[in-house]
Amino acid sequence: MSTLNRFLLSKNSLILNSIDVCDKDNINDFICVLNEIGYNVSKALYERLKTTSVDELKNTLDMIKEASGINYNWQTLVDGFPFSKNTRPSHYEMVIMSYINYLTDGMVTFALPPDSKRDKKEWKAQQAIDAFETNKTLDLITIDKVESIFTNVLESKDSLPSIAVLLVKEVCQDNSHFLKKVVETSNIEFRETLALVNAYRYLNGDTPKVKTLTDILRMLNVITKLEKIDLTIPTIELANIADLESFRIPKTSRKQRRLLVSLIENITNPEDIKRYSSYWNSVFHGIHIGEYADIAPTAYALACLIRNNLTITTFDSKVANLKDKGLYLEAAKLLATRPSILLRGIDELVRKASIDDVYKIIDLFASVMKEKGNPKLLIQLYNHLINRNEASESRVIKHPKKPKLVTKHLPALDENIIDSLQHAISESLMTSFAKKPVFEADDVVYVDQMAYNVYMPSNLSNSSSLDTFVGQGTRVALDSDFNKNILRLFIHWKASVDIDLHGTILDKDFKTIDTCSFYNTDGKWFQHSGDVRSAPNGGAEFIDFKLYQKPVDAKYILLTANVFSSGVFKDIPECFAGFMMLDKKMIHSTFEPKLVKERFTLSMDAKQCLLLAFDLETKEFIWLDYASDGRVNVFSKEILENALSTNRMSIGQLMEYHIKASKAALTNVPEGSTVKVMRDGDVDPFDFSLINSRFIG
Repeated sequence: MSTLNRFLLSKNSLILNSIDVCDKDNINDFICVLNEIGYNVSKALYERLKTTSVDELKNTLDMIKEASGINYNWQTLVDGFPFSKNTRPSHYEMVIMSYINYLTDGMVTFALPPDSKRDKKEWKAQQAIDAFETNKTLDLITIDKVESIFTNVLESKDSLPSIAVLLVKEVCQDNSHFLKKVVETSNIEFRETLALVNAYRYLNGDTPKVKTLTDILRMLNVITKLEKIDLTIPTIELANIADLESFRIPKTSRKQRRLLVSLIENITNPEDIKRYSSYWNSVFHGIHIGEYADIAPTAYALACLIRNNLTITTFDSKVANLKDKGLYLEAAKLLATRPSILLRGIDELVRKASIDDVYKIIDLFASVMKEKGNPKLLIQLYNHLINRNEASESRVIKHPKKPKLVTKHLPALDENIIDSLQHAISESLMTSFAKKPVFEADDVVYVDQMAYNVYMPSNLSNSSSLDTFVGQGTRVALDSDFNKNILRLFIHWKASVDIDLHGTILDKDFKTIDTCSFYNTDGKWFQHSGDVRSAPNGGAEFIDFKLYQKPVDAKYILLTANVFSSGVFKDIPECFAGFMMLDKKMIHSTFEPKLVKERFTLSMDAKQCLLLAFDLETKEFIWLDYASDGRVNVFSKEILENALSTNRMSIGQLMEYHIKASKAALTNVPEGSTVKVMRDGDVDPFDFSLINSRFIG
């Protein structure tokens, strides 16, 4: 249950399994530790603790401690951070201490003489902090609610948070798990999630639920990778169909080969075979397709075709032939039989077709999308069209080794064409959402303004691992937290490697003003804890920004981390970063779990990552999540500019579509509303599993 409760903890909930008698002392100890970490318990959870075994209580507490980071070694290069004027080491002293730390493989750190003025304040600060901070409340969750949440996870239309991937793995491997029935009854559409679940079905001897031959290929790819990779990385790494250079068919028994042959024969599609012919050559060779020619004649015939490099006429080749002849209206009519392909290709069709055919194509598009439009793809097209009145588009391309700044040259679309397509998209979304209304007609729905700053992500395969996914460019308000005056960035790791934490300050034009890092540890309004060069027993780096002393031209702070020595983040088993907001009037421990606003595991296959930006004027943080092996700092301006662009639909806009489609009422005040779309409300804009499964049909 630990993985399940770790997943539920992100929703401020717990589920308890044992039935026993627990004495008050154990319960009080449990609650006291939770209070220190930043949690209170609800009345329902408190009553349930009385009938929980001591062992389960201990295991649950250990899990919460692990999740909060309180158990980790937060040793800095020099004890006593943040340093006072009386104890602050000079830059040269920091360099010497860092070098000694490196020579001793992290075995030597340093302590400064205590600051007597600081010690006198300590007890007052501790009294104040308990009264000042508001803890989250942990509640008891029902099995029905857990099943509903897990269904939303499985039916999400995008990649899963890493903790959800671990939960899927645990459930699929345990036939007695109470959530196993949810796996079997859920309508799993997203290809990475389906590939993961099918891989475990196949390994357990069950029949995978596949619709296309490419589903089989993804499943086999996942099975091969399960032996080599850590499942804590995002699921896109498991089944990225575009990254099959190292594809190998896994070892199969005769029973498994017969199952694969049966699956292939039942859904044989020449186009799927042609599209990935080199991989299917490996599959046919690995399953000895010739032995099954009698029971799978179609699959065997296709295997012979691709082995002999014979031509296979496909749907794509027919469309390409029409385009080559300039018959774009005819191509659109053919594509209308496959709505998702029509949707992806509509830009090219209206851009290249004759003026006489353009609006005929748009009318055809509108008709097809109303009947069979995919809401997820329609939203992506909506985002794409926002800036299509411009002739070209510059953007930084993510690349595992080095990012590139590219300009995609496209002729601008006529405003009337864009308006016509956007109208068709809106009508199609309304029609689709009206078929499955998510609100009741008599509902009064309050949509918090914050929901309009949370964007529908185009791809949820985050570089770092979060309990929930946040779309790149999403802004999260920190109004009340900014009143605390001090922003503290942190990174922790446990390994004999050198990781560096950077805080880069930019102005409103995205020009670098200053950087706080190991080579610039002390500024007028920032301070670095020192460069830890090795941390085999655990270590950390911190940066404090005194927001009340910030320069007038400082607009953004970027949180960046990089592996300075050899290796990449995914090779480090214990590594995470985040930030806290502190009050200058109080003295805090270097790491205060209850004050952590965001924390994320760094598990990307890269050496550098640009995680987020802080907007010092609007008092928000902006999720960036960009990783690469180099040049992240070079393109930080472009990465931030791209993230700040508004060419995406927000959760608030999505809710408005649903409210209209459901014939519910929209209100701008929470009082009197029956449904609240807000953080920790009836619909949480940050719960992308819920958004993707329930609100994107």
